[in-house]
Amino acid sequence: MTAIKKVIQALCILSLLLIFEGTFAQGTRLLRQPAISASQIAFEYGGDIWVTSKSGGEAKRITSTDAVEGNPHFSP
Repeated sequence: MTAIKKVIQALCILSLLLIFEGTFAQGTRLLRQPAISASQIAFEYGGDIWVTSKSGGEAKRITSTDAVEGNPHFSP
């Protein structure tokens, strides 16, 4: 019976570690090729171009195709 208790205890600890790993995970680090304008930031993420305000807030995807988009820039 003691061996079964140890296995159950180990499984519980493993489950808690897996749950907490997702809780403490850092934000994405796959943002690539940033371009900065006076008021916005554009970047490539997941093969699409995204734009967000320099002051923060939610990013908005501006491309959504099967092709891989990259190298965003702002027109003068």
